[in-house]
Parts: sequence; structure tokens; C-alpha cells
Amino acid sequence: MQEPSPPLVLPLEGNSGDSVGATVAQIDAACQMVAAARRTARQLAVQASLFGLTESEFRLLWQLRTDFQDKSSAKQTCELLNQKALGERLGLSPAQVSTMVERLQGKGLIVGQPSAEDRRRRVWQLALNGKTVLEAIVARLDSQLGDERLAVSAYKEEAA
Repeated sequence: MQEPSPPLVLPLEGNSGDSVGATVAQIDAACQMVAAARRTARQLAVQASLFGLTESEFRLLWQLRTDFQDKSSAKQTCELLNQKALGERLGLSPAQVSTMVERLQGKGLIVGQPSAEDRRRRVWQLALNGKTVLEAIVARLDSQLGDERLAVSAYKEEAA
């Protein structure tokens, strides 16, 4: 029978003169941010479902948005992406992306057009309804995530 290894002893507090301590502090901050991201993702999935969207569908819409924060911008256009680019950004198969774009187009949230580079391919962009849905979800999340945002900012500052 194999004997258990002795416990790993690492410094508990980071110290700028101690690289191991700094690494421990950075790992701690990363773990806290991952936990916060998971909580946010759960809340995001709930909010998206209220609008009849899966989390993946929300993420697809999110990839098509541009300049989301600057509503006063005169050049408020949406990014045009083909299904291959969407799949790469989302980590999804072409078949999964194809199913999602058909569903989102059917709901009037995205619109497709032939690609300027290759007329056989389609590029996708947010429809006005898609922007409206994104704005509504972001507004709902904003009211829920205020405390979470403060916690993540505090950990980012500690790690820096």
C-alpha cells in the first residue's frame, strides 16, 4: 500500500518579496473570480431563459453585438459573423451553430445575408429585436450583479 504524501505547505499570505506567496495570492484571486463567474453564468442562464433563450443562444447574440455601452455612438453597427467564426468563438460545432442561427432567425433576433467575400456563405448580425433583448437581459443582470461586481473588483485589485 502506498503511503500518503506529506501535506503541501504553502504560505497563506502573498508577499511582494516572496514569489511563492505572490503566486498563492494570484491563485486565490483566480479561484474567487472563477467562482464569481460561475455564479454570474447561472444568473445569466436564468435571465436568458426568461426571454426564451438558452445560455448558448445568449452567448451567440452577445458575440454579434458591438459597442454595446455607447448608445450615443453614431456608428452603432452590429458585427457580421459567419457560422464558422461564431462556432470558433463559442466553442461549438457547425451543426450546433446552424441549429441556433435557424432558431434565433425564426425568433427575429438575428438576420442573415450573403457574405461579400463568398456568396455561398451567410453572415449574421443582430436584428433590432435582438439588440432589445440583449439590452433587457443586461439591465436585469446589472441590477442583480452589483454586489458580485464589487467582489470581483476587490479580488482583481488584490491580485494586481
